[in-house]
Amino acid sequence: MRPVKALILDLDGLILDTECLCVEVAREIVARHGKQLTLEAQRVALGKRPHECWSDVAKVLGIEVSAEQLLAESEPLLAARWAHAPLLPGALRLVRHLAACRIPFAVATSTPRATFAAKMSLKDELRGLLAERPGAVVVCGDEVDRGKPHPDVFLEAARQLGVAPEGCLVLEDAPSGVEGSAALSGYRRL
Repeated sequence: MRPVKALILDLDGLILDTECLCVEVAREIVARHGKQLTLEAQRVALGKRPHECWSDVAKVLGIEVSAEQLLAESEPLLAARWAHAPLLPGALRLVRHLAACRIPFAVATSTPRATFAAKMSLKDELRGLLAERPGAVVVCGDEVDRGKPHPDVFLEAARQLGVAPEGCLVLEDAPSGVEGSAALSGYRRL
C-alpha cells in the first residue's frame, strides 16, 4: 500500500455540524407540502449538492413540486442559520494539526462556494487555516461537473493538491461521499 500524502476532508457532518440545520429546515419545507421528513429521505439526500438533495427528497416523499421550488423555499431559511453552525468536536484541532505539520489537505464539499463562504463567516480561525495557501485547498460542489456520489470533487481536490488519488486519504461521513470516494481506484477512506 502506498503512503498517504494528503488528506481530503468533507465539510458538513465532519467539520461543521450543519446537518441538524438542514434536517430542521427540510422538516419545515416538506410539512408545507403536507409531508413528513423520513429517515429514508434524509439518508438519500445526505452529502449531496442542494438541488440533488431536494430532487431525491421530493422523489422519496412523493412531493409534486420541482427541486428548484423546494430549493428556493429552503435557501432563505438556511442562509439565516449557516454562520451559526457549530464546529464538531476535534475538527478545528485536526485542521490546526494538519496546517502546523504542513500536511497537504483539502476540503471537498458538495456545498456551493457562496454557501461555503456563509458557513465560514463567523469562523475566523478555520477560515484562515483553509485560506488559499500552499498545502490547503477547498473544492466546492458548484466547481465540478457532477456532485457526490460521483468522484469529481475528490479528483479535483487531489489535482489541486498535486497528489495522485491513490496517495489521498478521504475522511467522509455521508453515504454519497463514501460512495464517491470508493469509486476511485486507490482512494482510501475513513
